[in-house]
Amino acid sequence: MLGEVHFSAKSVRSNRLGSVTRYYDHHYAAPALPAVMPQLPAAPPPAPALTAAQRAGAAITFTATAGAEPAAASWALYRVSGDAAALVATGRSGSQVKDPNPPPGKSVYCLTGLDRSANEGPASAPFSA
Repeated sequence: MLGEVHFSAKSVRSNRLGSVTRYYDHHYAAPALPAVMPQLPAAPPPAPALTAAQRAGAAITFTATAGAEPAAASWALYRVSGDAAALVATGRSGSQVKDPNPPPGKSVYCLTGLDRSANEGPASAPFSA
């Protein structure tokens, strides 16, 4: 089905009755990766590396190095717990890699790179912070 939708963003910006805030808190509270579109070219980047971490206030900021070519267009940061990994942050290449809400104590993290078509490359080696 094809079509277009046009609306005024004025009602979204006004946040009447807190509806936009409520929607954001309940439906967009966790980061997510864009959907992969198989019809677009795929060139997943190689694994990056997490090399250092610094806790500042409530966040942990990481130092990361990119893998070889092709360069990543964006990144995804995962916090590992047991056999599961949870996506905790995403960002464009060149932006700070940061966990905005880390738990107290040490955690294990992995970083991946994504190409321009949202194809995810392999994860970095686990890093404790």
